[in-house]
Amino acid sequence: MKSSCIISIPNDPFLIVKESYSKLFQGNWKTSMLLSFFEEEHNFKVEQSKQAKMWNDEAEKNDEKRTQDESLYLHFTLQELQDVMMGVLSRRAINNGLSELEEYCFISCHKNPKQDRSFDHTPFYLFHPEIVSAVLQKWNYNYE
Repeated sequence: MKSSCIISIPNDPFLIVKESYSKLFQGNWKTSMLLSFFEEEHNFKVEQSKQAKMWNDEAEKNDEKRTQDESLYLHFTLQELQDVMMGVLSRRAINNGLSELEEYCFISCHKNPKQDRSFDHTPFYLFHPEIVSAVLQKWNYNYE
């Protein structure tokens, strides 16, 4: 959890546009904003996955089933993405941005990975930070 000089409201969305992402997408701040969003959500999911693994390992020691989701899948409906973007991005801009992120292989879109949830048509995304990092290095951006 990052600290701030201001008390935050839980689950309060915020939007980020990184300059390196904007340059990468030739000034397209909309796709840059989506990439930043996926990065933040992936970072959160990684931490959540570590915690889930710890709980699952503990359950397994007690001869219980592993019930916690350790995957890195992110799932959002188009409406949820529009809501988190606070209406700044239209559905069309989000669709275009998602397509561009997929073209760069920064994200991949999947069906629900749980076999018993085949009725769920919510897209499940995997974010590929190693590809983003490689592209940024290739473009010689100054990042850490």
